[in-house]
Amino acid sequence: MRNLLKIHAVPFDQNTTETPKFIVLTRVTAADTMIDTVTQLAPIFADGGALTLRYGTLVTGSNAGNRLLGVTYPSMAAIEKTYDALAADAAYQAALSSFNVNLRAIVRVLM
Repeated sequence: MRNLLKIHAVPFDQNTTETPKFIVLTRVTAADTMIDTVTQLAPIFADGGALTLRYGTLVTGSNAGNRLLGVTYPSMAAIEKTYDALAADAAYQAALSSFNVNLRAIVRVLM
């Protein structure tokens, strides 16, 4: 699968000095771009230990129009901490009704 992604501006203090060990890709269908929602949730990813966060809309391929969130992490523990915090967050719980996750993949980065 190859796609082009239109990146949406989401404020996030990118940590590019630390080498990521994992990438979590989450693809969703949603009626709107959900930029405000992702912006509101971005601090939870940062607090959990995420190194970088990118968000956009797929513009090519069979999943065109889907949203894609890519987040890098230094460890599996940071991923777990982030998703535990998301599960406990009222804004995330409310947002769950406005999108449908159709892919979540954890990719291990080998360097």
